[in-house]
Amino acid sequence: MPKSLFYEIDNNMDNVISSPDGIQLFIPKGCFKNADGPVKIELAEALHMDEYLPAGLTSPFTDRISSTAAVLFFNATANGKQLAINPENPVYVEIPANGIPGELQLHKGVRDSLGNMIWKGLPDPDKGLLTIDPDLLDFYPTGYERAVEAGMPYKTYKSADKKLKDSLYYGLESDVVSNLYTAFSAEIPRESQLKNPRINVYSASDTIAYQSGECGIEPMRIKTLRSDKYRQTLIATREFEARLKLIFKTCNNKLIDLYVNNINKNLWEIDSMAADMLHGDIEQEKRFRQWASEKRTRVLNGKPYVEQAEAYYENELTRNREEQAALFNEVRSRTVKSLQGNEKLKEKYRALLSKREKFRMEKLGFEVHENGWIHAGYNEVYGKMKEEQLLVHVPDSGFSRTHVYIIFNTIQSIYRMYSDNDRDFYTGPGTYKGIFMPMDETASVLTIAYKEEIPYVSLDYFFIGETENLHVNPVLSSPQKLKTILKSYRYLNNVNDIERDLLFMDRLLTDKKQQAELNSEIEFMRSLRNIVYSCCSPYRYGETLFQSNCSRCHYAHTGPLVGPGLWGSTSKHKMPWLIEFTRNSTVLLKRGDKDALYIFNLYNKSAHPHFSYLSDEDIKAIFSYVDQ
Repeated sequence: MPKSLFYEIDNNMDNVISSPDGIQLFIPKGCFKNADGPVKIELAEALHMDEYLPAGLTSPFTDRISSTAAVLFFNATANGKQLAINPENPVYVEIPANGIPGELQLHKGVRDSLGNMIWKGLPDPDKGLLTIDPDLLDFYPTGYERAVEAGMPYKTYKSADKKLKDSLYYGLESDVVSNLYTAFSAEIPRESQLKNPRINVYSASDTIAYQSGECGIEPMRIKTLRSDKYRQTLIATREFEARLKLIFKTCNNKLIDLYVNNINKNLWEIDSMAADMLHGDIEQEKRFRQWASEKRTRVLNGKPYVEQAEAYYENELTRNREEQAALFNEVRSRTVKSLQGNEKLKEKYRALLSKREKFRMEKLGFEVHENGWIHAGYNEVYGKMKEEQLLVHVPDSGFSRTHVYIIFNTIQSIYRMYSDNDRDFYTGPGTYKGIFMPMDETASVLTIAYKEEIPYVSLDYFFIGETENLHVNPVLSSPQKLKTILKSYRYLNNVNDIERDLLFMDRLLTDKKQQAELNSEIEFMRSLRNIVYSCCSPYRYGETLFQSNCSRCHYAHTGPLVGPGLWGSTSKHKMPWLIEFTRNSTVLLKRGDKDALYIFNLYNKSAHPHFSYLSDEDIKAIFSYVDQ
């Protein structure tokens, strides 16, 4: 005999039971007449010949045309007492069809005294539809829920509940955050990059227009369908859920409208109309024709609810769109305000760096050994300034953040060094460029690293012009000791104040951390958009990405701008290389990649910006666009 499975449910709420072999039981609230306490459900199932033949569950059919889809046993008890099913509120059963066409026929079995199964025919199943709680229906595109769950944790969510899934899904109407983010620079300003053109900043007064799904089913339509108005209509049925899964693949919003605007008709009539609409798409048209042949009618006792819902759809859809547009504008305004605040902070720091660079390059330093008039010749002193580079290595000791400063004592100036990995700190805008330093003297290197908020400090020296690599080893300190060390450099003017620079760093690094979190959010949301808008052509999507991320420095054709034209890139490089170079070219440079070094040297040794927030699919879409 097939092994029985046991489930416990509450008769005071809707329940769904799914068996290992794919049988689903939809047990509505109040299904059992005389239930007192928890209800125990026993289910035994046999879906294959090698299961039902050994158990004597022989087929009731005598012809070869009909076949067995499933044999199952169902029983409900409470406190050991047999329960009766309310005929007006029955259990609804779904079995795997496995592509078997034809009419469903039901038989009830009773064993005789010899153990033989005697099958008696039951009335044909009602072709009417049964509604269930919309919360039990899956109205998402295939793969969406799995993608959301794979993206956890997300912000403050450790797991994805239905409220979060809905919120993310409806929010995919527009890619507001990433569109805004690409308008702002994410990097902390550097001295040698001060003359780069400013990036345009959106105005906080800008509003965002409602964006409909041009190449996917519009989430606002799905939100409208999940309204209470449709609880007792064909929309709240398993049959419509199955059709919606296919509609998502068509990306045709008119099919949604077709079912809603004809909600008073029989389901098979709407199926037939949908097949006509899909004329030319053989596979999808065939599936809707098959559904139409099943002759499913209407929701039992659903007429009053249909009359209420008929005039509801367009008004509710408009209201949902307006609410979502208002929410987008609020998010945009809030995001712009935050990013503009960060940009103002960076602008202040750019101004400080500009003054510091000017001070270091124009400051003339010399010693006085006697009284009287002194003549300082500019050319003589300037000859002692030479472009040199320095690479400082900090051990990988788990520091959360690290700051390295060169202190030129004779000209009383500082220079903050830069790093891509918080271990190797360098001068200049790239790994191989230096800065002008006063020659023939010793300079200091002050390293301040943190583990959480505990400082580690080292003070080292190097002889300018002779030292290119310096290994430092910050040792455990304390906030008080660090304060004392920093106080010893207060003889430097306000432009070269290390304490002031550290305050900027704290605020800018906080901003950078927020940007990194935003990058992660953008990549996650784009992965969801690729599912929801699966019919978006790579060309159209790639063009949007190219314009927002690449067009400042590249043409889509072959002509050079700041960087090379991108047409033909896929014929010169393999896609994995293009993805890695686009996302972080510094990694390739440090690895000594010949192609990356060639491009780096050809274009004035200017490192390619990092686009860590672009997914593999985003980058592929960009190159698909430029190839065309």
